[in-house]
Amino acid sequence: MTSPPRSSRLVAFGQSSTGNPAGASTLRRSFHLWLDTQLMLSAEQLSDLTLAVNEALANAVEHAYAGADTRGDVELHARFDVRTGDLVVVIRDHGTWRPHQPDPHHLRGRGIPLIQALAPDSTIDTDDSGTWVQLRWSGLTQRHQHTDRDTTPAQPR
Repeated sequence: MTSPPRSSRLVAFGQSSTGNPAGASTLRRSFHLWLDTQLMLSAEQLSDLTLAVNEALANAVEHAYAGADTRGDVELHARFDVRTGDLVVVIRDHGTWRPHQPDPHHLRGRGIPLIQALAPDSTIDTDDSGTWVQLRWSGLTQRHQHTDRDTTPAQPR
């Protein structure tokens, strides 16, 4: 895996995998590790962000390619703006949107409300090319990356 692109303002994550449970699990673990190494988050925040993204990934895997002969990819992209503290995450598939089906036993249909409860700002869009879920959190802080310069004592003048 390559290092995420960096600028003085943005820290980014991008990865894709096959739209199946194993692929979603790989994306979730990679994203969780990226969050944990890049942002200063409490255990609760880390869990909430990972769970919201996991729900979106699970929906893409379960619904986007249902009935298709082959599974397409699911993409996960994140962009953290160091200056504003905004984290934007996009989960994208290239499958077909399935309208919500009523569940008479009330055992299903909790994923989107859970995403909406965990992400202060979320949108779901779909067109002929697939579906994308965008999640946004604000007020986050970057974890400071230590370099040799950070640990070297200042030289006396």
